Amino acid sequence: MILPKTNLSIMDVRNCTGNPSLDLGTLCSKGQYINKWSKYKPVRYNFTTSRPSNWWKASDGNCGLDVRGYTTITQLVTDLRNDVTFWGYLPPTGGSAQPYRLGDFAGYNSQAQQPVYCNELPNIVYKDASATIGMALDMNGVDTSSNLQLTDIQGKYPLSSYYPAVVVVRADQNVGNLITASQTFAQGQGEGVEVPTSQLSAGYDYDFICCFSSIKQASYGPNSTAANFVPAPTDNVLQRVSIKTGGLSVFVTGTWASNKSTYRIDATNRVSTAGATMTNVTLQIVYLDFKESGDSQEYGETTIKLADIVVPYNQTKTVTNVVANSLPEYKTRGGKLILTYTYNNIVNTIVGQFEDEA
Repeated sequence: MILPKTNLSIMDVRNCTGNPSLDLGTLCSKGQYINKWSKYKPVRYNFTTSRPSNWWKASDGNCGLDVRGYTTITQLVTDLRNDVTFWGYLPPTGGSAQPYRLGDFAGYNSQAQQPVYCNELPNIVYKDASATIGMALDMNGVDTSSNLQLTDIQGKYPLSSYYPAVVVVRADQNVGNLITASQTFAQGQGEGVEVPTSQLSAGYDYDFICCFSSIKQASYGPNSTAANFVPAPTDNVLQRVSIKTGGLSVFVTGTWASNKSTYRIDATNRVSTAGATMTNVTLQIVYLDFKESGDSQEYGETTIKLADIVVPYNQTKTVTNVVANSLPEYKTRGGKLILTYTYNNIVNTIVGQFEDEA
């Protein structure tokens, strides 16, 4: 629901936010009822009558969000492992410095979406089967008239000039390495980054961190110059991956164009001289906001049951096909692919992303 920009009432705000109060201060200050990704919402700014054109960015330029940055990888990974809260909403507190204003709710979008997406990594990666581990930090397709974008944030950490990045730290250490995309968010709207598995030691777990970097660094290694790092506002900002030798490595990707989804499954076998067989293979093609735990599919989403996939030793088997009438709202909602299969009596789930539109 998007609130009107004119003739807005207290009751409109109450009904839209679900806050039971009719008190303006309570409606503005109770952040748990407010969607922080809405472009228009109560923010900390000291004006009362003459509204600045970019008032919604708040006085600090952070659009009402608690944007935290770090100057070292060690600080970043330590806070993430300690579950420090990031990207919280900072509602006004009242008084002359941060007054409550009903007009801040004009254009408020209660269904605004998180504007960035990071792909899911597999729990185990076999370095013999995969030369790189791909991690993508992409912009979600959102209604920019009522939904915040990361490029809107222009405070201490102007994210439009930052690079999508991955920080990798061994799980038993707190010093790690960095690799970034070649373009800033403003230039490329998100981009994939490939971490070379040759730089990772088999037998160890590694934490992969999706973040934004103030410097560009195309080669994997310690940051070459001083930098600021901002963790990504995603639930999977830190993902732990076990690096092993040998094994069956499976990836799923897709492209979308003209209401058609093309999926691609790549499975590489480094297990034994015998073929590796994937059974009970099921692929779901769903919108990005689909919840794996119990969500029912809607029109345009689909589940495909595939035949067993047999992968000869030391080879890669590719399975690809086109699905018609798929994800008609992809341009505004994005999509993902959920591959489930059984191998060696273990059920595995791989979540893949759609690459740039075909």
